Amino acid sequence: MDATPPKPKSEIHVIRKRDLRDPSYRPAWEDPEKIATFTAEKRLAILSNPLSRSDDDPVQIVGTVDGRAAGRMDLFAGEVSTGGQAVPVLWTSLLHVPVEHRSSLLGVLLILKMQALCPTVAACAVSQQALPVYEKLKWIDFRMPRYVLMRRSRAVVERYVGRGPIGMAARVVADAALLGWRGMLRLRTAIRTRGLRVEHAERAPAELDAAIATSAGAAQPVTITRSADWINWLLTSAIGSFPRDRQGLFLVRDRAGALVGYFLLKAHVYPTATHRNFKNLFLGSLKDWQSFRPSALSFHDIVRLAVRELGRWNVDAVEVCVTDPADGHRLRRFGFLPAGDLHLLYRAAPKSPLADPALAGQAKWNIRPADGDNFFG
Repeated sequence: MDATPPKPKSEIHVIRKRDLRDPSYRPAWEDPEKIATFTAEKRLAILSNPLSRSDDDPVQIVGTVDGRAAGRMDLFAGEVSTGGQAVPVLWTSLLHVPVEHRSSLLGVLLILKMQALCPTVAACAVSQQALPVYEKLKWIDFRMPRYVLMRRSRAVVERYVGRGPIGMAARVVADAALLGWRGMLRLRTAIRTRGLRVEHAERAPAELDAAIATSAGAAQPVTITRSADWINWLLTSAIGSFPRDRQGLFLVRDRAGALVGYFLLKAHVYPTATHRNFKNLFLGSLKDWQSFRPSALSFHDIVRLAVRELGRWNVDAVEVCVTDPADGHRLRRFGFLPAGDLHLLYRAAPKSPLADPALAGQAKWNIRPADGDNFFG
C-alpha cells in the first residue's frame, strides 16, 4: 500500500523595515515566481515613508508552502488622529495569493497575522474579490461612491461598439459632443471659481503644513494624518515603473494670496478600469483635497478646478470618489456617471482608541481616496 503523501507545510513570515534596509538580508524561502519580491520603487517608498516610526515596523507578511513563497501582503505604516491622540495604523498595500494556493485559505491567514501585528489595521481600494473576506473578519467598511467623467469616447465606444468602421464613426460623433461639453464646463468653472488662483507646487510648502495642522479634527473626530512631509512623499514615490504616470499638488489661493485649500491629482493608465471594464484608460483622479475656508472654496469648486487641470494632462477620463454620498448628486449635473465604490476598511482591536463604538460611523471620519497606498495605484 502506498504511503500517504506528507501534508504541505505552511508558514507565515514577517519582514521588518530593518530587513528591507539590510543589503545582506536573505529570506528563509525560495521565490522563483517572484511572488514576494518588492519592486525597487516600492522598496524605496517603504523605506522613506515619513509615518514609519521604527526599523521594527513590519513591511510585509509572506506565506510559504514547503519553503516556497505562496502569498504576500505588503504593509505601510500610517497614523490616525482622534481626540488629540496619534494612533499608529498598519495599511495593507498588496494582498496577493496565486490561484493555486487560494483553497488553502492563505489569504485569510495573512490578514489574521496583520491584525496581530497592530491594534489598528486598515485597507483602501480593496478588490471585489477580497472584500467579502475582510467583511467576514469584521472589518468596518466605508464606501466612497466613484464617479467618472469621460473626456474621450474611445474606451466606451470600443467597449460597446467595437473598433471597426462603425466604431470609428461613433467615436467622431461622440468626441465632438464631448468637446462641446468640455467647453461648457470650462466656462462654468471660470465663472464659479472667479477670484481663486490655482498654483502648481513641486513640493508642499510650510504654510500648507500649518494650515493642515490648524484644521485637523475641525469637522470630524477621526482624521487620517496629513502633513507636508506625507504629501511630498506621495509626490516623489512610486510602487512600480509606470512611464505615463503623472502626479501633482495644486494650491488654491484667494485674491489676496491667502491659502484656502489644496488638491492632489494622479493620472495612471489602467489596463481595465471601473466596473464597466473600459480598456487601456488613461484615468486622472482627484486623490486628496482639503478646503481651509469652505465659504471661499467648496468641494465642488475643487472638483471643477481638478477637472480643468486634468484636462491639461490630456487624460481620457476624470475620476472622483466622494466621501459624502450626497455630493454625488451634484456631480451628475457636471456629466459624471456612477462607477461603483471605492472601499476603505479598518479593524480596531479592543485596546485601540478607535475601538470606541462612537467612532465607527463613516461620518465621523475624514477619509480620502489617497489613504493607504491608493495614491500610487
